[in-house]
Amino acid sequence: MTRLRALVTAPLRGDGLDKLREFADVVYDPWIDHTPLRIYSAEQLAERASSESADVLVVESDSVSGPVFDLPLRAIASTRGDPNNVDVPGATKAVIPVLYTPGRNADAVAEMAIVLFAATRHLITADADVRAGQAFRDARSPTNGSGRGRWQGNPPASSGSAPSPKP
Repeated sequence: MTRLRALVTAPLRGDGLDKLREFADVVYDPWIDHTPLRIYSAEQLAERASSESADVLVVESDSVSGPVFDLPLRAIASTRGDPNNVDVPGATKAVIPVLYTPGRNADAVAEMAIVLFAATRHLITADADVRAGQAFRDARSPTNGSGRGRWQGNPPASSGSAPSPKP
C-alpha cells in the first residue's frame, strides 16, 4: 500500500499534526507563515496540490472548488467549524469526502461572550464597587454611577438586600 501524501496549508500543530504524520507524508506550508498572508484560489490550490502529488488536503482559508475536484484526492479536511471555503456539493459530486471540525472554536467563542457580557453589563466596575463597599450608592445599582440598571428607590437599610430592578 502506498503511503498517502497530505498538503497542509492550515496552521496545524500538536497531536493533530502528529497523528496525520503517522499515516501520511506531510507537506506543511500554512498560509499564516507567509508575508503577505497567502490564501490560495481554487486554481492556485489545484496547481499546488498537483505539484505536491497530494492525496489529502488540509485547509483553513483556501478556496476549494472547481479544478481542485479534478485531482485524484482521497479527502479534503477543513479546519473550520463550517467548511464555507469548500464547495461541498462539488466535492460530493466528485466523490471526495469533506471533513470539518464543528465546535472547533466553541471554547474561544464562549470566553469572548463572557468578556463581552462582563464589559457591557459593567460587571468589572460593579465588582469593584461591591468590594469597596460602594454598592447601591446614590440609589443606583453597582454600575459605577452610569444610571444603567437604576433601582426603584433606595435599598432597604435593615435587610441589606436590594429591591427588584425597575423593568
